[in-house]
Amino acid sequence: MHTRILISLAAILLFSSSVAFAGAKAHEQTSVRERASFNEGWKFMRTGKMPDLSIQAEPANLEAVGTDDSDWETINLPHDYAVRGPFHRGESRWGNLPYEGVAWYRKSFKVTKADKGKRLFIDFDGAMSNAKVWLNGQYLGGRPYGYASFRLELTDHLKFGQKNIIAVRTENLYRPTRWYPGGGINRNVWLVKTAPVHVGHWGTQITTPEVTDKKASVSVKVTVDNQSGKAQTAEVATKIFEAAKGNKKAVAVSAPKKIKLSKSGSGKVELTATIKNPKRWDIATPNLYKAVTTVTVGGEVVDSYTTTFGVRTIDFTADGGFFLNGKATKMKGMCIHDDFGALGIEENETAIRYFLGKMKEMGANAIRTAHKPGSPIMLDLCDEMGFVVLEENFDEWRAGKKNSPNGYHKIFDEWAEIDTRDMIRRDRNHPSIVIWSSGNEMVELGKAEGDYMPGNEIGKWLLKIFKEEDPTRPLTNANNNYPGALKNKMWETLDVMGFNYKPEFYSEFHEMHPDIPILGTENIGTFSSRGEYFFPVTWETIVPTNWQVSSYANQWAPWGCIVDYEFEEQDKNPNVCGFFFWTGIDYRGEPGADPVLKNPKSHKFTTPELQAEYDAMADKTKIELHAGFNGVVDLCGFEKDMFYLFQAWCLPDKPMAHVLPHWNWSGREGEVTPVHVFTSGDEAEVFINGKSQGRKKRGKYDYRLVWEDTKYQPGELKVVAYKNGKKWAEDSRRTAGKPASIELTPHKTELTADGYDLSFVKVAILDKDGNLCPRASNMVKFKVSGAGKIQAVENGDSNCFEPIQGKQRSAFNGLCQVIVRTKKGESGPITVTATADGLTTAVAKLQAE
Repeated sequence: MHTRILISLAAILLFSSSVAFAGAKAHEQTSVRERASFNEGWKFMRTGKMPDLSIQAEPANLEAVGTDDSDWETINLPHDYAVRGPFHRGESRWGNLPYEGVAWYRKSFKVTKADKGKRLFIDFDGAMSNAKVWLNGQYLGGRPYGYASFRLELTDHLKFGQKNIIAVRTENLYRPTRWYPGGGINRNVWLVKTAPVHVGHWGTQITTPEVTDKKASVSVKVTVDNQSGKAQTAEVATKIFEAAKGNKKAVAVSAPKKIKLSKSGSGKVELTATIKNPKRWDIATPNLYKAVTTVTVGGEVVDSYTTTFGVRTIDFTADGGFFLNGKATKMKGMCIHDDFGALGIEENETAIRYFLGKMKEMGANAIRTAHKPGSPIMLDLCDEMGFVVLEENFDEWRAGKKNSPNGYHKIFDEWAEIDTRDMIRRDRNHPSIVIWSSGNEMVELGKAEGDYMPGNEIGKWLLKIFKEEDPTRPLTNANNNYPGALKNKMWETLDVMGFNYKPEFYSEFHEMHPDIPILGTENIGTFSSRGEYFFPVTWETIVPTNWQVSSYANQWAPWGCIVDYEFEEQDKNPNVCGFFFWTGIDYRGEPGADPVLKNPKSHKFTTPELQAEYDAMADKTKIELHAGFNGVVDLCGFEKDMFYLFQAWCLPDKPMAHVLPHWNWSGREGEVTPVHVFTSGDEAEVFINGKSQGRKKRGKYDYRLVWEDTKYQPGELKVVAYKNGKKWAEDSRRTAGKPASIELTPHKTELTADGYDLSFVKVAILDKDGNLCPRASNMVKFKVSGAGKIQAVENGDSNCFEPIQGKQRSAFNGLCQVIVRTKKGESGPITVTATADGLTTAVAKLQAE
């Protein structure tokens, strides 16, 4: 096996630079290639039967040109129909939202007669799920996997100079995933026009075989398609520029090469160039370049294809861990699902940037796209913001999982190779992506000895595909089956051994296989609810209280562990490349309490009171939560206490201290109320109303400081942290009075008037002195006027079944959120007003330009 996997790669983003990082806002127009957003002006209708909804049966022939869609709803893409609700009961694992059923989308558009002779395509970044597409009544094709991007050609069925009708049908089957799947065309759609001879779909691949501080050799492999109907000779060349705005001087130029193309075929050509004194792509300095590749036929430039890439080296080692640009770098990663709070799975650049910004602030440097290909916008932002990425293809192979009867296993044999190759071709050139995963927790890899070969063989087959498409990156697999995975010789199917949970196996596996790098692919599983604290404070498997989990970060899933234990094993095993916490952000569906409450004999608790509470809850047959407790931030992006536990470990040089719990405990005066402190310092002293509760030092493997016997008294709880004997940071909590006012804090005030940009407005309930009321639950009503509108509301409470797309929201532990969206083409002020009975009104001013 590999003692070292040494990789040197420059990566590309496979679209024009003018649309990079801009999502639906971009529009590139040149004389030879056009790629424009195709998101606006769609007609939408739901059909089929779903819980708690009365929806008509599906009429026939909705793809037909003459279908009357005048009474259908007009919407813009991306779109998640399920997040609209209403909530229903009995489907907590799937978010209690109406994901199941059929949806139709239709769009009328024209192409000019001047486009005749060009090739026209429609590109879907994703559609959930079983998408089928028609143009003018003619079936073009589709894709069952909702997370896959795909292209269909329109040319042969277009009416030039006349109206055309594109129709798309999506269908979510019953329980197609193990979590909230959302529904509909949830990612961007693009209309692409090219000359008959052009760079193919995902048709460039850039690598840097040699990288030093003085130079980077660049290899540009280009696939050229010929759809002209006659043999052609084309000349291909590339110029390289710094991607930063204003850099118009090429830093490297390739020599042109000619390629002969059959009358209806493709050809490949490899170009080379050298960048002097290259600026590396790194976590701290995510420098990017763009390569402009031109295709010339008969002296005329017929295509110009711009790709963005980064120069960097990666190295996975068995003894030293992961190296980025030659520097040992521990992956401090977060698993991210496909939904982003109140938007559901609707892909939106502002939302993804907002949530990824929270991860960056916490000190995370890595993202895992659990358990599917990442969205194009998220991967673009990881390139831009400086995250390394583990990208994964599936949650199932041939064997299904009990909670997804219509999961990927239903289509694996037909689509696995196509979907895997397409994921790699689309994304293999992102500088952020440093490792692939061939799947998550595969049933086949945990079978007993004698039954394991199907999984081993599938793993080897997928390994071969990954290496054919991208030999520059290693492959892992996110595996939770031990010792089954060891019996089936899982390491033969990958380059880096992946561990889901089980940190106790790190050192054992390294001793058994000292030549194989190790990575924690899904880890910890410590759950919490923002602002919820329960007593006594015990270290237990999840103990939901009133359908919440304590925010002391002291409770974990039965299959996981406490955060502190994973940190300890990472520190004790520097050879481990890092870990990916489950999860960075709370996500809809798959509530964390589910396995505990359905297995009443799975755990015995340390106190009779907790055991009795648990037994009573375990008797319930239904869990009614629309989301879990997994994230370090909640559905709003608001930080849980655990956020600061991670920050203290991830950013040891950042002065910070965080004290918990809140200090509003009416009725607990004089009772023991333990205080925990998360700090990057090495020592801290806690004060209650100015009286010291003692000064404590952190031990080698202590990741929090705990005062077990402190007693609650109203007033001020304060911590002062020290490092190397000097004051380092401080934090405090103050007992709040009755709710008196509302405070609005937009995450940004200057917006783009494109109909897509958002502002996440934090809503806080304060007392008369401006202190947060940490137990407030006031109903807050919202009004937005001017150049914006209300997109959604949220409060981060998995128990709250108020409408997501409404105009009011109750506060959860003092906080809630309203999301404001701009109106396309309407610039000017946006006024956000928040009111609640008995509270002073709050107003926030935004500006759309």
